[in-house]
Amino acid sequence: MKNVLILGANGQISQWAIKGLATDKGVSQTLLVRNPKKLGDTPSNAKVIIGNVLDKTLLLRAVQGQHIVYANLTGEDLDVQAKSVIAAMKAAGVKRLVFRPLRSASMTRCQASSAIGTTPSSVKISNLSAALRMRSRRLIFSTPSCARPG
Repeated sequence: MKNVLILGANGQISQWAIKGLATDKGVSQTLLVRNPKKLGDTPSNAKVIIGNVLDKTLLLRAVQGQHIVYANLTGEDLDVQAKSVIAAMKAAGVKRLVFRPLRSASMTRCQASSAIGTTPSSVKISNLSAALRMRSRRLIFSTPSCARPG
């Protein structure tokens, strides 16, 4: 069983991911939302956590036991949110992240790989379904490569 934490689960892209994983018997979803009224129907393989990624205690509890974190985040404080997610992942020993910022984030995958304790060469650009199929423990990041300035 793969445990997947979906941050920003009310977002349109997250909704596609949730629906895509809803029938996968090998996946258990944890959906972190700020407003559960916007979520709609929750699949049988999902549980809902109400809160914000900036709540460090809540986020750490949500990340523990997960195999992969899918972060679909937005906001003026996107860099702060990204750092919060990576800190919780590092504390919980989770090393697989699909990060889909809805705005341009200044945190590069080079900075993310450093924060989570892996090398930039192990950072793959991927998507959630590909990440679930991966056997290795890698950080998956969708922002620019380390060759670009951060």
